[in-house]
Amino acid sequence: MGTPALLASGRIEPRKVIDSIDTSEFIVTLAASLGFLIGLGTDGINMGWVLALLLSGLAAAPLAAWVVRHVPPRILGSTVGGLIVLTNTRTLLNADWFTLPGAVRTAVYALV
Repeated sequence: MGTPALLASGRIEPRKVIDSIDTSEFIVTLAASLGFLIGLGTDGINMGWVLALLLSGLAAAPLAAWVVRHVPPRILGSTVGGLIVLTNTRTLLNADWFTLPGAVRTAVYALV
């Protein structure tokens, strides 16, 4: 949530926003991963998926750097925020909190 808010504000350069958020996410992810590894061990960790995630992250980083340099910050922040709302709407509609028919769920998702 920090990335779209900071990008949409337009007060900080996009590359500084991305750098600071990515650095904090890396530290949090590293701490969480080490905690899980120490607490649960490595049984059930599929190293193929780990490798796929690492490689996709390496491939996405240069693309993200290029996009941040060429897309205006307000558009970038609004787009990122919109994608977050869109993906979370689907998650909420598929949760057990609502008993909406499938056609209504699809209509709400399309409307959003």
